[in-house]
Amino acid sequence: MNRIHRLLLPLLLILLALPLLLAAPFAAPADMQGVTPGVTPGQFTPTVFVPTPTFAVPVYVITPATGCAAPLSLTIGMNIVVRGGINIRYEPSMSAALLNYFPQPTVVTVIDGPRCANGYNWWRISGYGQPGWVIEGRPGRYFIEPFGLPTVTPTPSLTPSGCVYPLSFQLGSHGAVRYRDNVPRRLRTEPNTNAPVIVELLDGIAFEIIGGPVCAETYNWWQVRILTTGITGWIAEGRPGRYFVEVISH
Repeated sequence: MNRIHRLLLPLLLILLALPLLLAAPFAAPADMQGVTPGVTPGQFTPTVFVPTPTFAVPVYVITPATGCAAPLSLTIGMNIVVRGGINIRYEPSMSAALLNYFPQPTVVTVIDGPRCANGYNWWRISGYGQPGWVIEGRPGRYFIEPFGLPTVTPTPSLTPSGCVYPLSFQLGSHGAVRYRDNVPRRLRTEPNTNAPVIVELLDGIAFEIIGGPVCAETYNWWQVRILTTGITGWIAEGRPGRYFVEVISH
């Protein structure tokens, strides 16, 4: 029995040591244990994801500063000429109350402005009636101009067709017949002094603009509808210094 024990003891030791002997050639070196194969220790840099911030870029809509053309080079205290047939208003607005009406060119003084409204430059003037605001007009069709300067022409500006620039009527504007020579004005079938006369219009008769202007025989003609009767026809507006009609409202 003792002999058998002596034989089994070495065999048992061999069986216990065999797994350790077989695994030793494949064990990683001590300095590489715990390190991912293929990555050199000390050179690994972890990637940190930093999200790029996004910003809402505002969209700016560029609009004209005023909507008006550059104003005339006028100064406070300067005298100007207002063309005939122009309304003077309480405020610089097409819808403001009417204060005055200049049927012929009038010299006045600038006391304020310019103000931009309704796409026009406006100037406040005084010197004839109650002070108020007058529309400047636009390039190519100004209603006012400096007075007494060498650049001012003594005669009214003419359109390419040979007429002065028409009064500031628009389609739908209201006007009235105005004269001081006791001669009624004639409503005609066509914009021509030889056209048949429809009716003679007395001073103060109101009308609505439904067409025009048409330049013929050096006159500006407007197609109108008489508000009291509904009759339609053409009437000449006259000329600076002798207008036959006036603007009541735009």
